[in-house]
Amino acid sequence: MVATPAHPNTARFDASHAEHVPPFRLLPGVEDVEAVPEASIEDRLFDTVDRRLARQGLALFRRTGGMDAGWHLKSLDAADGRREPLGTSDQPPAALTDGLQVHIRGRALVPSGEIRTAARRWRLLASDGGALAEVESDDVRVVPLDPTSAPRMLRLWNYELWTAAGPELTVELPAMFAESGAEPAQLDPLRIALAPGPSRAAEPRGVFPAYVSAQLERLIEQDPLVRAGEQEAVHKMRVACRRLRSALSTFKKEAGPQQAQLRAELRWIARRLGQVRDADVMRARLRDLIAAESGDLIMGPVAQGIEEQLGAEHRHAAEGLAEALVSERYFSLLDSVEELERRLAGRPARTKKVSKIVRKDSKRLRKAVRAAAASSGSPDAVAALHTARKAAKRLRYAADAAKPLGKPKARKLSRRAERLQDVLGEHHDSIVTAGELRRLGVEAYLRGENAFTFGLLYGRQLQRAAEAEDGFEDLRKRLPAKLGGLS
Repeated sequence: MVATPAHPNTARFDASHAEHVPPFRLLPGVEDVEAVPEASIEDRLFDTVDRRLARQGLALFRRTGGMDAGWHLKSLDAADGRREPLGTSDQPPAALTDGLQVHIRGRALVPSGEIRTAARRWRLLASDGGALAEVESDDVRVVPLDPTSAPRMLRLWNYELWTAAGPELTVELPAMFAESGAEPAQLDPLRIALAPGPSRAAEPRGVFPAYVSAQLERLIEQDPLVRAGEQEAVHKMRVACRRLRSALSTFKKEAGPQQAQLRAELRWIARRLGQVRDADVMRARLRDLIAAESGDLIMGPVAQGIEEQLGAEHRHAAEGLAEALVSERYFSLLDSVEELERRLAGRPARTKKVSKIVRKDSKRLRKAVRAAAASSGSPDAVAALHTARKAAKRLRYAADAAKPLGKPKARKLSRRAERLQDVLGEHHDSIVTAGELRRLGVEAYLRGENAFTFGLLYGRQLQRAAEAEDGFEDLRKRLPAKLGGLS
């Protein structure tokens, strides 16, 4: 038995020093012991040549024999991190390997170790013939993934108490194991096979190294979910890329000369993610706008046209993202961020004040806010407000990164930047939505359809944009002068 479920009524014991299997008939409530047919189980582990899965604490193996033959994936870091058997082909199924690409990055998976188990089992029966528990004795041979490590032989005893087991059996069964010379097992065969186990980068020292590590962790965490089509994961992964890119600019000197190329690559994958996310958000936004209108103002197949147009655009964007996530360019980007993380972890921590970290981004926001205010009513207003929104977001990210150095000050600055970003974000979204409605309306008109509703919604979005611009002016009155405000 390679792995035992984490359950209060199950346990594994190391029986390497036990002389014989205990006499289970002597246990309270046990009337008979029924031998279950022996099983021979082989787990063949797969990994890249440089053991990338093992370094992440992941075990991919193909099981033959036993009740759950097939492909398995287990995380050693999570109690419930196991995928049930999937497929019995000779090669790992795509349903498993697709989610592992963030780790293996296009590298081949090859047989890398094995665990062979000869399992003997007994079922403990009550007087009425009902099962109380199942006990298993496993003779295990582990061939580790590390070619320099010798095979290991183990003897493990496992039990699983069933619902009918009474409190006495719950106490006496593990006690009988202990009396026979067995003791609670500290390691399972998978951990031995993957030894030395997960490798982690050195603990980051300093604000920038810690921030890079945190965003890289989020990116890697969301990658498999993005591949599975989860829309919220697309948003979270995009934000992680944006935060990383912003930090590389804020901490330009610490990042080194490679930061410009790394920022360009992060911008590339963030745009691919953004195309999927924006199409999904736009479709949902337009649905809501239509639902909020009176039925007599919806003229023509408006909803159908939106679904057809934006649905096709979303599918096209999703296909482009899927291609990007299996490209050498993306894998190289991940390698580069990990290399930056390792390089930063080996440096002494740099101590800075919050004000020094956010100084450049504060100046950028101040300049952008003043330019936006000066452009009010001009043809340049939309572009100026958009620039101010991006500057607010960048300052917010910088303040978030600086929180370990002065949480109250950094949090206050982050909140101010976020409020400004929200107001200007509503303006930007309304302008973009208006443009999309105009495009869809023109296309509907050229198809000979009634474009009235698109024009109506277009006007409403322009009104929302105007209201958001008024909100910006109100907020600017409360902003401090160092951020371009009037207070």
